[in-house]
Amino acid sequence: TESVHIKYMLRAIELAELGRGSVSPNPMVGCVIVHNSLIIGEGYHQKYGEAHAEVNAIASVKDKSIALSMYLICTLSVFTLAILFG
Repeated sequence: TESVHIKYMLRAIELAELGRGSVSPNPMVGCVIVHNSLIIGEGYHQKYGEAHAEVNAIASVKDKSIALSMYLICTLSVFTLAILFG
């Protein structure tokens, strides 16, 4: 439901805030990975020049065999921007 997705996005925003002061000129980005209505992975862009939030979130998932049945919620994604703006 929409309220559940809002909860996930709010968590991703909290994670993004952890990068404040360390990621400029890049934006602060947070990401959660969800499987069966549970957050199973989290990440954020920690420092300019280092791995992005999505990479860190995927790396935090313990059971990679469920990759095809999980989904990612990210505060900003180049993939999302590419889809939106071509």
